Amino acid sequence: MSTYRVEYAPAAHKQIRKLDPVAQDRVIRTIALLASNPRPPKATQLVGGRGEWRVRTGDYRIVYEVHDDVWWSWSCASVTAARSIATSERAAPA
Repeated sequence: MSTYRVEYAPAAHKQIRKLDPVAQDRVIRTIALLASNPRPPKATQLVGGRGEWRVRTGDYRIVYEVHDDVWWSWSCASVTAARSIATSERAAPA
């Protein structure tokens, strides 16, 4: 089985270092799995970009690019918190 070479953007290194140890471990393990299969079924190709992919792991998104034409190169663009915004309906004052 072929594996991709993983290259981290400096910003990705910085973002991963800021995570708590449990989240760091989860993100690093996910990236290691993506090195052998960069397009798993749960990954989504982003629309309107340069062909970036996104995969979620826990509360975080990993955004990355896959370059098939450059000797198995793979780069982790960013790791960001995936937060959902809860909205509450407020009754209008009478």
